[in-house]
Amino acid sequence: FLEHSRIYFFQNGAEKPIDGDFFMSSADLMYRNLNNRLEVACPIFDRKHKRRCWEVLTLALSDYRQAWDMDANGKYVQRMDEDPTAESSSQERFMQLT
Repeated sequence: FLEHSRIYFFQNGAEKPIDGDFFMSSADLMYRNLNNRLEVACPIFDRKHKRRCWEVLTLALSDYRQAWDMDANGKYVQRMDEDPTAESSSQERFMQLT
């Protein structure tokens, strides 16, 4: 598994996430990749596949083991669960998906 999914989601005002726009891409949006390589993205139209993409994104965003968020000033802050004893590894949960 990659350390991050390459699924891009834009809710675009849709009431439900499944009605938003999903894309899969080879791009990880780093400067060197966007300016020195050819990267592609393809839209996901099928609702079944959109649901699966949403499931993957939801799992990834619930991971507190190695999760960092960038704040408005560009500083990275480690994401912490409200329960300090809780541990959620998206990697382990992805391996359980079929």
